[in-house]
Amino acid sequence: MRNSKKNLNIGILGFGHMGEAIFRLLKKIPNLSFNICSLGIKKITGAVCVESIRELVEKSNPLFLCIKPQEFYSLNRNDFPEKTTDKIIISIMAGVCIKNIKKITGQEKIVRTMPNLPLQVGEGVIGWHANKKIFKRSELKEIETLLLFFGKKLFVKKENAIDSLTAISGSGPAYVFLFAEALIRSAVYFGFTKEQSQQIVLQTIKGSLAYIDSQEKNFNLEKLIAKIKSKKGTTEAALNEIGVKAFYDKWLKATSAAGKRANELSSYEIK
Repeated sequence: MRNSKKNLNIGILGFGHMGEAIFRLLKKIPNLSFNICSLGIKKITGAVCVESIRELVEKSNPLFLCIKPQEFYSLNRNDFPEKTTDKIIISIMAGVCIKNIKKITGQEKIVRTMPNLPLQVGEGVIGWHANKKIFKRSELKEIETLLLFFGKKLFVKKENAIDSLTAISGSGPAYVFLFAEALIRSAVYFGFTKEQSQQIVLQTIKGSLAYIDSQEKNFNLEKLIAKIKSKKGTTEAALNEIGVKAFYDKWLKATSAAGKRANELSSYEIK
């Protein structure tokens, strides 16, 4: 765990599940102080609560935008102070492009991220994009250090890659939960209690991921499937019923639909 070499005043706009998780995770870093602005919140242990966005921006650097897109679009340029050369904005808002963030905040140094739900336990996937040319090297290093506390960080060179990431890792936990729920329902059908079914399925998923982690980096999932699937056995019977090729095709269509929708949301431009 790397200590911050300077005192950073972290700002967080919005203190919902993600804003609170960011605060909780970053509190692990020494030499950080926190300013928080969120509707209805007057006191937070370990942070200073401010009443206005303008005050939040003036006191903080960097500033995490953790509000919902519709809440952000209800703001205007007057809610933010004048443009400065040093303020860094880190947005976790889904579907809000850098161009729109600049228009409302008036700032230039914008980092757009796409975290997913497991960020809340420090195991997220955090895709991020920024125009690195306008940042100091020290600023980029600080940004990367902060993002490491949320899970696995991934820099993407083009902003539209954030939309693709949204379709895979952003929505991904819901796909995993859907698969788990389907398997739990099957276990209940076989006569196990709901509690037993959840334990069986969740430990199976946890153990399978741990097994993948134990393999070399260049693991092959098809080979791992083949390792379990014996000819005319139970696994083969199940996979034949699903239709593996059709299953792959269905998920490609599903994630493509998610990616298309993410692109539509990001394409909105403030007039």
